[in-house]
Formats: sequence, structure tokens, C-alpha cells
Amino acid sequence: SALPRGLRKVGIDFVEQLIECVGLPSGSLARAGAILDIYTRRTARVTDLGSVLLTCFAICRLIQKTSQASAHARSMDLRRLSAFFRKSMSALVPQELRFEETERCKIEQEILMALDWQIYPPTTESWLCAYMQ
Repeated sequence: SALPRGLRKVGIDFVEQLIECVGLPSGSLARAGAILDIYTRRTARVTDLGSVLLTCFAICRLIQKTSQASAHARSMDLRRLSAFFRKSMSALVPQELRFEETERCKIEQEILMALDWQIYPPTTESWLCAYMQ
């Protein structure tokens, strides 16, 4: 089922902050939104604020990893992203809803499985760019 509008907005706002913090490539917000929508429609796991934030963090990590697939992932960027996530989680989410690194890795795997490993879903932006060329 689709993610409720309010939770989706929080998730997209969080993704936007993560993208700005780490400096992910242009088009990352549209890509993250598409992945979030596909994942939440294919799984019932994302049901509350904590799971939305965790899912968005995992999506940003996947985008960062794939955007740097030809080069070595810069560990400083991953550390900065993790630090920003921890700070955001402590400010927004109660202690009992926080997640460990193993849980974050597990959700990345679940997202990849739900996407059938198609980490580059078509977005409105990609369709417009293809049309304009």
C-alpha cells in the first residue's frame, strides 16, 4: 500500500536534507522519491516515522554507493551521512525506535530485493530529459 501523504512528505524532506548534507548528484531527489514510492507499495514494512527515516537513509546510501560505483566510495561521505542520520534520529525519533547499523544494512538489502535490483527506476525527470534530447 502507498505511504500516507504526511509520512511521505517527512521522508522526502529528510531525503532532501541528506542529499544536501552529502552532496549527492543532481537527480538524486527524484530518484529517491521514486525508490521510496516503489518500495512502500511493494512492502508493508514502512508504517511509522522511524521506519520512514530509516528507509530514506538506506535509499540515500544506495544512491551514493551507485553514484560512485565506478570510483571508490568516499568513506568520509558515508561517515558524514551516518553522522547526520544519527543526529536527525536523536532529534526526531524516540530512543526505542532508533536503529543499529545491522538494521540499516538489512533495510538496504530489502529495498534492493523489492526493486528487483533495478536501482535506477524511471522518474519524471528522466522521462523529461529523454524527451528533450
